[in-house]
Amino acid sequence: MIYAIPLLFLTGGVILGVVLARHARWGAFWSAVVAALVLAGWLYLSAQGKTDGWDAIATFLPALLLLAPMALGMLLGAAVVRMRGR
Repeated sequence: MIYAIPLLFLTGGVILGVVLARHARWGAFWSAVVAALVLAGWLYLSAQGKTDGWDAIATFLPALLLLAPMALGMLLGAAVVRMRGR
């Protein structure tokens, strides 16, 4: 089950990346990728201030399991559209 959630977000990111890249919505695409990575970075930095180990894990887990696979999936989806277009 631990692999299902990141794979679901990776698949959603690939689909979103393909749709945005296919319709040439590059502004929306890059905005979504940057927003996901900025939010992941913010969660990472907020986890650094936690003194208890479990609090830091609970803060950083959404970034690790949800946002990073989605951003990677969006980049992979856009790369597939770019490669098929050539």
